[in-house]
Amino acid sequence: MLAHYNIHPNWITLMNLPFVLLMFYFISMPSYLASVISGILFQWCSIFDGCDGEVARACNKTSLIGGWLDTFMNNLCYILFIIGLSLWHINTSFGSFLPIAIAVALVITALLLTYAGMWKMGTSCHKEYRMAFRRSTRKLFYLDELSRRENFSIIVMVMLLFGLRPLLYHIVLFFSYIYASVVIITFPMIYKKVKKER
Repeated sequence: MLAHYNIHPNWITLMNLPFVLLMFYFISMPSYLASVISGILFQWCSIFDGCDGEVARACNKTSLIGGWLDTFMNNLCYILFIIGLSLWHINTSFGSFLPIAIAVALVITALLLTYAGMWKMGTSCHKEYRMAFRRSTRKLFYLDELSRRENFSIIVMVMLLFGLRPLLYHIVLFFSYIYASVVIITFPMIYKKVKKER
């Protein structure tokens, strides 16, 4: 439908930013209603995130910059979600900021390494790097599937609708540590494989 209005895919990507910022605001607020709104917004961001690529392919407007912009916006949403959820946890339970600071640092490092791998592959498509990651870490396939945006956003929304934000915080923190550590550890192996294939 968006393709009919001749909107450039990069604008569609940028139109997601206000929803990402609203999601960040609401996930950090203490009320149940704010939690539900943030879950719905997180799901909306996930759906909207898929639109830009579909419009780009339908209108033959795919570009390297558009791919990188899409990947950046997707990862910005993840990072702001983790930070917002952590701010809520700190404000409601007077928890320490150190565990989340470490998790965010690990996630950002993993994302930077992923970008470096994508750059080396000559692609802006996160999907191609994911395939290289899967080939290198077959045993962790389920972890990779859970981290996919569409799967993760549904899990988040359902947990927030059922008032399970404290459990969600601990799950997100745990999987941030695991997933980022796996990406960081396997990066040299994937990078060497990509280098040999080029």
